[in-house]
Amino acid sequence: MAMKNPPHPGEIIREEIIEALGLTVTSAAEVLGVRRATLSDVTNGKASV
Repeated sequence: MAMKNPPHPGEIIREEIIEALGLTVTSAAEVLGVRRATLSDVTNGKASV
């Protein structure tokens, strides 16, 4: 059965990776080599992956 409203991939990244590792968006962005604003937009569901 298909989900009616699946979570945004950024939400999964935030919950399952960033929060699980105890990172901040800023520190995760530094490690990944992306701008903090870009990662923030993705994790808040405002930008595509």
